[in-house]
Amino acid sequence: MSKKGIEQLLLLLGEKPSSSSPSEGAACERVQQKAAVTLARLSRDPDVAQTAIQLQTIPRLIELCRAPAERNSSDSVLVACLAALRRLAAGCPESIDDTDHEQLIKPRLVDSFLLCSNMEESFV
Repeated sequence: MSKKGIEQLLLLLGEKPSSSSPSEGAACERVQQKAAVTLARLSRDPDVAQTAIQLQTIPRLIELCRAPAERNSSDSVLVACLAALRRLAAGCPESIDDTDHEQLIKPRLVDSFLLCSNMEESFV
């Protein structure tokens, strides 16, 4: 997988609807979910995981987990992002700060899911 491929996945993770159309929102959710699932699968390869980390995919995955509006409050996008984050953290645990590790990586997947799916956005 080339660096360009990972860059494209990162762009897809940033996909946002250009209108308030429900069908466009659903399409963006599917794009984000598929990009996160693809990243999780490809990150089994340590070289791909390292490239993804260098290209700053982890901050975007964390943002998608923690900010429901970024993923249109989609639970499927949340699960896919948690899976991708966990895969990247497995190969390079130091790439995730302690707070994110304690909340998004260390607990069982279902516990991280519940934490993030009930999270309200903070406007600090």
